[in-house]
Amino acid sequence: MSRRVHLCLALAPPSGAQQAGDLMQDLKTGHLLGAAPRAQFFGQILGSAVSVVFSVAAYALFTSAYEVPGPVLMAPSAQVWCDACVAAPVKSSL
Repeated sequence: MSRRVHLCLALAPPSGAQQAGDLMQDLKTGHLLGAAPRAQFFGQILGSAVSVVFSVAAYALFTSAYEVPGPVLMAPSAQVWCDACVAAPVKSSL
């Protein structure tokens, strides 16, 4: 497998854990405020769907105007992952 595939696979578990933790905190807050869990769930789904479209559009806009990562938009956390991906040896049987 390529380094890009390894990088994508490495990002999936922490992203899922972050989303699960965020949803649990939202459900706890909703419970304390007396909101219906079903309404909160559908709100999370709708918000996720809208944010996917918005994020892709924003990324396309930024990358058409700037080099990402580059001198203007450095994206330091993304650069760390890119450096780790390049530095890590790839030993795969696939």
